[in-house]
Amino acid sequence: MKSSLNNSSAFFEFTPNRATIKKSATDSILIQVILKMKGIITMPILTSLMMPSEMGIFNIILVTASVITPLFTLNLPDGSVLFFSREKSLEKIQTMYMTVLNTVGLITLVLTLIMGLLILIFRRDLLPSALWVFLVLFGTIFYKLAEFIFAIYQKTRILLGNAFIRDLGVSVFGVVLVAIGLSYKGLVIANSTVIVVMGLVLFRIVFKYFSYSRKISISYLKTFLKMSIPLLPVFFFSWVIRSSDSYFLMHFMGENVVGKYSVVYGLCNIILVFTYALNYFWFPVSSRLWIENREKYRQAFKSAFSAFVSVLFVAVLMFELNSKIIMKILARKADYQDAFIIVGIIAFAFALQVLITLLTAPLYANKNQNIILFCYLSGALLNAVLNFLLIPRYGLSGAAISTAVSYLLIVSTMSFFNYKIAKFSFLDKRIVYAIAFFSILWAGCAYLRNQLNAFQTMFSSFVIISIISILLYFVVLKEDEKRFIIEIVRAFSLKRA
Repeated sequence: MKSSLNNSSAFFEFTPNRATIKKSATDSILIQVILKMKGIITMPILTSLMMPSEMGIFNIILVTASVITPLFTLNLPDGSVLFFSREKSLEKIQTMYMTVLNTVGLITLVLTLIMGLLILIFRRDLLPSALWVFLVLFGTIFYKLAEFIFAIYQKTRILLGNAFIRDLGVSVFGVVLVAIGLSYKGLVIANSTVIVVMGLVLFRIVFKYFSYSRKISISYLKTFLKMSIPLLPVFFFSWVIRSSDSYFLMHFMGENVVGKYSVVYGLCNIILVFTYALNYFWFPVSSRLWIENREKYRQAFKSAFSAFVSVLFVAVLMFELNSKIIMKILARKADYQDAFIIVGIIAFAFALQVLITLLTAPLYANKNQNIILFCYLSGALLNAVLNFLLIPRYGLSGAAISTAVSYLLIVSTMSFFNYKIAKFSFLDKRIVYAIAFFSILWAGCAYLRNQLNAFQTMFSSFVIISIISILLYFVVLKEDEKRFIIEIVRAFSLKRA
């Protein structure tokens, strides 16, 4: 009995040291590579089987489900991270987890009944579409409730294995259902079915350490809601920037254009590997280090931010230069391929989204959720205005520019408030030169994209990556940074072996 208790306690402990961060970062990135590669591998098959209009309808279902998911969860799984990561009592952790689990379950039940009733009374014609949206919604919430406890306590190895099986199942099942003629409905069914099954696998592990209780602790719930409710609008404003352009495109341009836009989003999504990977470990580790050793955290953040900027800038350049090739290879129908013009802009927008994830953590750890809300509000308002002004006239390009500019505003305001409010100085002066260098290269890649054939483009990509790598290593990096990179490479090579 005592041994079982010790094992349970060990499961909910982690030390935010270099070893933990490296393990979590590696596992988390692999989880997201699996997820994103699933989309890239299946994209040629799906675009050969589905018309842009069908892909557009599927995208609208996804973005509609994503906007109401935080409303059903009240953001409790994410808003409670700060408190879970700092708690060491197994009994209290169990009470906290049951509070989140049961509250979200109750809210989901109540809101489903209310929304279903409203649709039946006022918009019965929307009922078929609503059913597909709710199917996606329920699967997402179910998996989130099982997954978040593993992420908080850095059990990323378990999540890695689960994610591999989950996404393999979604891919194979989805392609089969589309091939037999179910179109976007097949994708929804495959996604929801497999994600629920894999959520059950995670729940089975959780309940080895917890015994289920229907109890909801009002005191814990109030504490969580004080953090999660102010962050709820953040998710909505983030959705406005990331997804509302699909509705504008649908209204002004039609389902075909939405389908093209969603395909570009899916292909550039590989950049968001870093964002979702960071969500698995960045906020729990940041919350702990903010209390235990803030200066150590600042130094680590400064290096991490500079490294991410370098990697993301190179990724954007490669997407811009190779955009025509990417669309020809991965979007099989010719109907999709003229959307190559926005690939670089969307890649840049996603790169900024990764930086936003980094910049949010210090403000979150310092409990400046109102500042985070203000930054997202500013970006969402700008996005709404730009969508209205640019999409009717410029279509796909207008939507892409609107998204990128809005994210750029959030990065700028968050950087400012990290300095002024959180007293967290993190910028390296070398980044200023990097931004200027990147701007020149981006313009050059956009020009070369239309001048080179496929072989010349691939050769130019190799040359650009080689030159940038040489400059970074021999000119930009300091000796201690070089040693750190070598150490990471060695550790990763040993892990692979």
